[in-house]
Amino acid sequence: MMKKLKAKLIPDRRVFADRQLQEALRPVIMRLRREHYLIALMRALAVALAGSLLLFILAFFRPWADVPTYCLAGAGVILLLALAWAVISRPGLWEAACQADAQGLKERVSTALELSGRPPGNELQTRQREDALNRLQALDMEASFPLRLPRREGKVLVALALFLIAANVIPNPQQGEVERQRAIRREIAQQQKQVEKVKNDLARKNEKSPSVRREEGIKALEDLEQELNRTKKQEQAMKSLTGTEEQLKKLAGEGQEDINHDLQKLSQALKQNEAGQEIGEKLAAGDSREIKTGFDRLAAKTAAMTAADKQKLAASLSQAAASMHDGGLQSQLNQAAQSLSSGSAQAAGSKLSALGATLGEMSAQSAVNTDLAQAQMALQSARTGIAAAAGSGNSASMAAAGSSNRQPGGNTPGGGNSPGGTGAGSGQGSQGQGAGQGAGAGAGAGIGSSNQDSQRQGNSSSGRPSGGNLPADMSVGEYEKIYDPARLGRAGETSYVKGQEGSGPQQTVEIDNPDIVPDSMLPYQQVIGEYSQAARESLNRSVIPAATQDLVRDYFSSLEEN
Repeated sequence: MMKKLKAKLIPDRRVFADRQLQEALRPVIMRLRREHYLIALMRALAVALAGSLLLFILAFFRPWADVPTYCLAGAGVILLLALAWAVISRPGLWEAACQADAQGLKERVSTALELSGRPPGNELQTRQREDALNRLQALDMEASFPLRLPRREGKVLVALALFLIAANVIPNPQQGEVERQRAIRREIAQQQKQVEKVKNDLARKNEKSPSVRREEGIKALEDLEQELNRTKKQEQAMKSLTGTEEQLKKLAGEGQEDINHDLQKLSQALKQNEAGQEIGEKLAAGDSREIKTGFDRLAAKTAAMTAADKQKLAASLSQAAASMHDGGLQSQLNQAAQSLSSGSAQAAGSKLSALGATLGEMSAQSAVNTDLAQAQMALQSARTGIAAAAGSGNSASMAAAGSSNRQPGGNTPGGGNSPGGTGAGSGQGSQGQGAGQGAGAGAGAGIGSSNQDSQRQGNSSSGRPSGGNLPADMSVGEYEKIYDPARLGRAGETSYVKGQEGSGPQQTVEIDNPDIVPDSMLPYQQVIGEYSQAARESLNRSVIPAATQDLVRDYFSSLEEN
């Protein structure tokens, strides 16, 4: 260790030394500074370890997922401050001269250094300087100034390091909550990327067909992206998602189903007529510009159309008007049909052009509403993913929970207890004969059928799952009535769960036909592959939250293994 300097110091006065004396003192300065920086580093590390230990101790009393981050950040700040202080307080020429004199030079070097700042004097001063330089050059630097590790700082460092290791090895009662917080943060980061993807999709569509409402939706998603980037808590993330979802809902407005219905009915009616077939296809494609242009072209052709063709087109428009929900559109269709029936080409052309403008606006509105609805659905999926992460902590524990919850009661692909197994979605089936598939996210419903009521199919419509976050084109074919051949033998044989009879609650479900009619039901092994493939395809479309993808994948893998 550096010895404490007790030599006299020169206050408020710079030390001026000639170049030769500075070069002679340089090895001493380098060794003193090396020891000085080492001591400063070890003391800074000791303070950093002590602060980290204190933070880890606090983490035993409250869940704190940011403890490692704060420890690293605090250690970095402490090291930087220690380095700055070490540079400011580093030894200079005077300290080096005093330390050299302490090695038996008897203040020769410090005296020469003090006199070197004065004007050249007598011969005695010159001889004293030469004597100091000779003694200094003859000094063994390695032996006089060896590099020694400070023992006190070393002991403190070792003790603090052992305590810190123990704090990390001892089980933390708050670790479960910490893992949950980390899972939520990972899911928030993942959903932030999904929000950015949805925003970019809206921006690309808005470049092709500009819309004020779509621009407002893009701005709302940009604000949401920034909020998710700042937040780390589930409550804040859910609040931000819900608020943006409400904004998108207001921007989309109401009546989207009515608009789609009217455009679809009109498209079908026009496709049946040769004159309006092209416009009917444009309506089905949803190209608002082409719709208006198509009606303008049709208006220009009315003068050359035969009376029979006009009557056919008028009949198509009248037929479509009868099924319209929009009263204004219904009135325009009737007026255009009357103009065509009366034979007035000019009036008919004017009515058709006005009708084309109206339908073009409706088609553009429908496209914007659809885009905003898809963005809204993506936010619903994000909320579901964050909620799943908050409930499980990580996807592995979710998969384990999903596997352990499969009971042998109904033994259906829905994977739940009979009656009414519940899968990863909410597919349902009746006792012993139900079939269900859960491929939804959170509250997304699966598909299922039972012998009690073949029309009741979980919460799904015909041919496709009805989960709020599943794509409309995800089809798994017609619903089959299935059974487990490993549990049911001949037609009508009763299936029981092995185990001791107890006094627990019982539930009985009445079914219409308990017998298995030959060829009316299939072994579930014949259809589970199709259902499993549909679920995996839905994962590829990124509609299932990241936190539940492993659960869905493991769920169907376990069904295929049975």
